[in-house]
Amino acid sequence: MTNRAAIVIAAAALLFGAAGSLFGAPQAGLAALKRQYWRPAAIPYPKENPYGRAKEELGRALFFDPILSGARVRSCATCHNPGLSWGDGEPRAIGENQVRLPLRSPTLLNVAWIPKLGWDGHFHDLESVAMGPITGQNNMNLPEQELIGRLAALAGYVAAFDAAFANGGVTREKIEQSLATFERTIVSGDAPFDRWVRGDEAAISAAAKRGFALFSGTANCAVCHSGWAFTDAGFHDIGVAKDDDLGRGRLFPSSVKLQHAFKTPTLRDVARRAPYMHDGSVASLADVIDLYDRGGIDRPSRDNEITESVLLQADRNVLDALHQFRDLGVRICMDDFGTGYSSLSYLRSFPFDKIKIDRSFIRELGKDNDCMAIIRAVMRLGSSLGMITTAEGVETEEQLEILRTEGCMQVQGFLFSKAVPAAEIPFLLPRLQPRIRAA
Repeated sequence: MTNRAAIVIAAAALLFGAAGSLFGAPQAGLAALKRQYWRPAAIPYPKENPYGRAKEELGRALFFDPILSGARVRSCATCHNPGLSWGDGEPRAIGENQVRLPLRSPTLLNVAWIPKLGWDGHFHDLESVAMGPITGQNNMNLPEQELIGRLAALAGYVAAFDAAFANGGVTREKIEQSLATFERTIVSGDAPFDRWVRGDEAAISAAAKRGFALFSGTANCAVCHSGWAFTDAGFHDIGVAKDDDLGRGRLFPSSVKLQHAFKTPTLRDVARRAPYMHDGSVASLADVIDLYDRGGIDRPSRDNEITESVLLQADRNVLDALHQFRDLGVRICMDDFGTGYSSLSYLRSFPFDKIKIDRSFIRELGKDNDCMAIIRAVMRLGSSLGMITTAEGVETEEQLEILRTEGCMQVQGFLFSKAVPAAEIPFLLPRLQPRIRAA
C-alpha cells in the first residue's frame, strides 16, 4: 500500500467512520449529535430494589430527618441541599463537629444513571452509599444499631417501613433501599438545552450554540462530559490533585492512569454548583476553562485529553472575531482544506460558508486515483454540512472536466485567469461568459 493510499483510508475513517458517519460519531450531522443528548424516558431501578411509592416516601422522610445523625442536627440534606442543586456550596463537606472533610459533597442529580458512586467510585451502587456517611465519625456520627433503634422506637416510622416492605421491622437493608429509591427520583429539570436538542432552535442563544460546537469539537469536552447527563461516569486525572490525594488510584495502586483520578461530574446545573473539582479548589467556570488551557499538573497519570493545546485562548479569540465578521454579513471560507491543522475540529466549531480543496490535490487529478478519492470525500463532507466546495488551482481542461463530472460546485485557477485587481474584474467577466455557459 502506498503512503498516499494509507492517507486516503485514514481520511475516510476520520471523515465518515466505519458506517459512513462524520467525525467518528455514530451518525452524520448535527441532528444525530443532538440525539445523543436526549433525556431518557424513564428512571432505571435495579431488579433487586424495584420502585415503590411507599418506599420512595419513606426514603424522602429519612433523607430530610436529622434523626439520622448522632447529635440530631444534620440530615442527608445538609450536604445535599435541593436549594443548592443537591450539593452544599462548600469547597469541601463539613462534618457533624464542623470539621472539614477531604472531599466536597457531590450533587445527587441524576445518580440513578451512575454505575459507581463516590469521587473515587468505591461504592458499587446507590444502596451501598448511605451507611458510610451516616456512621462515619467525622460525618453524621451515628452507629448503625443506634440508628435502627431510634427508628424502631417511633410508631410513624414502623408503620412507614411496614407499608414499604410489608413486614419484618426496621433493618439496615431497608434503610439503604428506601434512601436509594428516593435518591433515584432526583433528576435534573427540563432545560433550554433539552428543548434545543429536541428541535426548538429558539430555546438557546447563538452564543450557546457556538459553545456547543466548541464543546463537541475543538475543545474536546464531550470526550468526558458525554450524553444527556454530561458525564461518562469515568475517572480521570485532570492535573488537580496533589500528593497523597490519589482518588481511584488508592483502590488500584498498580494502575498508572488511575492515580489522582476522580469521577467526571455531571454538568447539569453546573452554573449553580461552584466551586468545582473534587476538592473545591477551582472557584469559577472561567477558572475551570483556564485550568484546561494550562493542562494542570503534567505527570504520567494525567488524562491524555488534558493538554495545553486542548482549548487555546487564540482559538477562542479567532472564533469570536469570525463570528463578529459573519454577523456583519461577511462570508467565511476555510482555505487549503485537507492540509491545515485540526481542519475537521474547526468545521465543527464554526459554520463556514465554503471550504476550498487545496491545490495540491487538484494538481494530481488524472494522475493519481488517491487524490480523486480525497477530493470526493471532501465534497461529500461539504455537502453533508451544507457548505459550498471550491476546488482551487485548476489549470487544465482535463482537471476542469473531471471536477465537473464529479459534481464540484465551484472552481478557480489559472485556467480562467491569473489574479487581477478588483478594477479589472468587469473586463474579465465578459471574457469568461462562454466558459460559464458551457459549465
